[in-house]
Amino acid sequence: MASRESSAGSSFSIVRNVQKIEIDKEKIFHQASGDYLLLLGIGGKVEGYLNHEFFTLDYGQAFFCKGNSFLSIKGDRQTARVVCVYFDVLERVEDLHEQVRSHKTTCTFLNEGIVQDERLERIVILANTLLDLWQPSNGNQSISFHRYFYELLDRLQENDNQKPEDKEDMELVLSYIDEHYQRKIRREELARVSGMSLKRLSVRFKETTGQTFTEYVNTIRINKAKEKLLLTNDKLSEIAAEAGFKDEFYLSRKFKQSVGVSPLIYKKRPKKFASLDHAFSIDLLTLGVVPHVALTNSWINSHFANEIQTGQCYTYDWGWNKQDRYRLLMETKPDVIIDTVHQIEEYDRLKKIAPVIQIPWRGISWRDHFRMVAEVTEQEREAAIWLERFDEKVAYARTKLLDVLNPSETVAIFNCRSNHFLIYGSGYMGADLLYRTLHLTPPCWFNQGVVDACLWPDMMDKLNSQYNADHIFFMIENTEGGRKRAVQLMNSEEWQNFRAVRNNQVYFVSMEKWYGYGPAAIEAQLEEAMRIFTATKVQKYWSNYYMYTLNQG
Repeated sequence: MASRESSAGSSFSIVRNVQKIEIDKEKIFHQASGDYLLLLGIGGKVEGYLNHEFFTLDYGQAFFCKGNSFLSIKGDRQTARVVCVYFDVLERVEDLHEQVRSHKTTCTFLNEGIVQDERLERIVILANTLLDLWQPSNGNQSISFHRYFYELLDRLQENDNQKPEDKEDMELVLSYIDEHYQRKIRREELARVSGMSLKRLSVRFKETTGQTFTEYVNTIRINKAKEKLLLTNDKLSEIAAEAGFKDEFYLSRKFKQSVGVSPLIYKKRPKKFASLDHAFSIDLLTLGVVPHVALTNSWINSHFANEIQTGQCYTYDWGWNKQDRYRLLMETKPDVIIDTVHQIEEYDRLKKIAPVIQIPWRGISWRDHFRMVAEVTEQEREAAIWLERFDEKVAYARTKLLDVLNPSETVAIFNCRSNHFLIYGSGYMGADLLYRTLHLTPPCWFNQGVVDACLWPDMMDKLNSQYNADHIFFMIENTEGGRKRAVQLMNSEEWQNFRAVRNNQVYFVSMEKWYGYGPAAIEAQLEEAMRIFTATKVQKYWSNYYMYTLNQG
């Protein structure tokens, strides 16, 4: 059995069975494993009857019906293949004694019959993935299984014929609630705002949010209370008033029902953090705080492998689409989300999952990020100790560099990607370390204003002499497009004329590591930079060897 709550948390689906059918004769479904059935065509063409109505199911299509329907299918025994997914839809309700119970409810998000997504191949991939991940002997399926199942439902649900005006009206309703949740809101107000009848509003509200009006408002108020508990020392009575509860006693009762503990215990207990940015993931892990959910890359996963594996950290990368990221957050239920500043729509969606702490990245150094995250996690002392130790390393490195570098020597940072060729003057890719921390000299085109601003000029494959430097740190995106562009650039006459190339002082370093804009990554960059600058007769080998492997690959 596999279950997973909807984004609203009140209605959810339970997968009862997943099986593959190879059709060697007519298949009749007469005993359902669940209330609803999805047939997913993964090969050939299938013909069938639903309650004596004829239909055809092609490759990449889905067929949805009630599990107790009379259904028969047949197809070519050599090619016809179908994956069957049985599931129930349940709803959580609160009885008169405020006990939460679950009961079966009607599926309102899919229409009976053929459902087709534009990307047929993706439906086939999802069907086969669910089949591979299904564990019939295990009552609890993996988080990956839930993620792919709900991606499938979302893709199929998008084919519902929703009226555009209904969508716009519901956006008005939700915006109105967000603005007025601190006071009592009546459904009649929302009906006037939307122009819908009360009955139509109730149906559309449940379809849109997965919750009733009361549940939705309560979720917003509880999350506001969480945010105040985490970020302020306000009295509980003040928090109750600001979050829209009539008093602290009512807040405590509803909070415990929703969260499982009282507000005061929640404030004191260890928090589950979700980091939606590489830098904040590095901040947390450097402080010894293992995030519950973290955006990472291969370097972070390798450098903090033990912490991530033993700390039950759910990781994802930029390859995940937005919907998958939202699902992961809703499934893992973090207490706090740490993210960069987004547009208001993104913030509104995230804050319905958990309180969101937004930390801007532009104009703020990695040290400021680190201190802010330390304050949120109550690890200020640990951050101060780490920074003091790091500054000692920096002071030693600056002294050492005086012996191996002439102050007039310039250092450039190139980053070659499949669709960009950037030169960094601040922030990421080691620019903060090399220019701000080690006080190395950038190419002649850069001045302090460029370094202070977050400017990363795109050279568009044109190597201008103003970017010429005595030393070049070169990061190449680990993609076929990135490698091809790098080879093209390094075979150009302009490249061959660069001083760093002529003197074998081009240093190929990991883009994953040097992209890092958090303390542990900056420290790793410092260590690698010092190995490079203090090494002897090794740069030529690196340059020639890397050039050789690029041309071979």
